[in-house]
Amino acid sequence: MAIPIFLELSGFFWDSQFGRFFNTGPITTSHPSVFHYFFFIHTFLWAFLPWSMAFIVAIWNIIKTWPNNITLAEKARYVYLLGSFIPTFVVFSLTSFQLDYYINILLPFAAIICANWFYMWRVKHGTKSHFLFYFQVWFAVILTLVVMILSIFVFKDGIRELIIILGLLMLLVFIVFIHDDDLKKALLYSTLSISLVFIFAMFIYGRIYIKYDAGYNIAKVLNLKPALPIVDYQVNSLTLAFYTQDNYIRVNNLKQLLQIQRPYYLVTQASNFSLLNQRLNDNLDILGYIKGATIDKVMHYLLTKPRLEASQTEYIMLEIQ
Repeated sequence: MAIPIFLELSGFFWDSQFGRFFNTGPITTSHPSVFHYFFFIHTFLWAFLPWSMAFIVAIWNIIKTWPNNITLAEKARYVYLLGSFIPTFVVFSLTSFQLDYYINILLPFAAIICANWFYMWRVKHGTKSHFLFYFQVWFAVILTLVVMILSIFVFKDGIRELIIILGLLMLLVFIVFIHDDDLKKALLYSTLSISLVFIFAMFIYGRIYIKYDAGYNIAKVLNLKPALPIVDYQVNSLTLAFYTQDNYIRVNNLKQLLQIQRPYYLVTQASNFSLLNQRLNDNLDILGYIKGATIDKVMHYLLTKPRLEASQTEYIMLEIQ
């Protein structure tokens, strides 16, 4: 009993976690670019919007006031926050295998640092302004206008009108509070504008990307079929694993595939069909074809639908007897 538990713990803590750092685990990357060391810098800057500039200002303020102008208790708080943020950020940047959502664990620490700077500015300077407040206000206005303009080209079926109306309402709020003090405007405008961006992004996922999500659409088809295990062969679709109602099996090599007990549904790229047809001894039925594209391609070709259509990969659904 102890050995299986040890293997599970070893697989999770060592192979999966340290293995990613040393690029020796089950998920690896080959020949990473030298620029991968800077990957999380630009990732953090866009992921932490609209407070990225506020974070830079807050960090500079800590550096500037550290020697003489902050108390021992404040230093202890900064040591905890920066001691959690900086080493983790450096470790992530040194790893060869990197995904943008790794940065999520650091965002709360950055938010606390920024919130503390805003609070201390109010306590020490009252309603006095700061260049950051002007930056936040104008950035919020520009962000709102950009989302409204993009929605004209991206959406139809009433979503475009909804986003434009929300954007106009936000601009109206901006005008109503235009004579309020700059700190309040910086916080309010920034929060409203990034909320509009979030709504825009959710509509992109829920109305556009879902049409190109092969895993989601394959699951919709197979969920209507008699219950059988679903084998994902070299597709590695997280959405297929999530949405399927049947047992999901992921395999990446032909040897593993040939050992799976039949019958089952097989999902793979259409380009693999000829080889699989030979190795599976023709004991298969074609259930259909579905084209799809990954989210990065959808975002890249969001404004050029013909290029998005051309970038799709074709997948085939088979029933293996």
